[in-house]
Amino acid sequence: LKASGNVPSTRLIPDWLTHWVNHHGVLRNLFAYGLLAVPFLFREPRSTGRIRVALCLSVFAVAMECAQLYSPTRWFDFADIGMSLLGIGSMWGIIEVFWCGPRHNNFSMRRLLQYLA
Repeated sequence: LKASGNVPSTRLIPDWLTHWVNHHGVLRNLFAYGLLAVPFLFREPRSTGRIRVALCLSVFAVAMECAQLYSPTRWFDFADIGMSLLGIGSMWGIIEVFWCGPRHNNFSMRRLLQYLA
């Protein structure tokens, strides 16, 4: 774990994004864990597998927050855990409904991307 939760300014991260992330505390976990979930959820072809992925990512999010209990320069926050779980759960729901839902059995974006690849 880093000594601080602030994102440093680098050439890879635009200044406006660094500024936003550093000034929105708990809310950044919603987006960070939601984006983290995307590649893992897309790799799983079955709904039950995506549920397992979401649960594993949730355990990871809680573990990362609990690890901060042992760092003198960081602090544990239930709001961080809540936003992390909300980000993972929201992304799971979006992917389940719009990407892999039952409405897309005949034609799905996944099949289109496989065809184009």
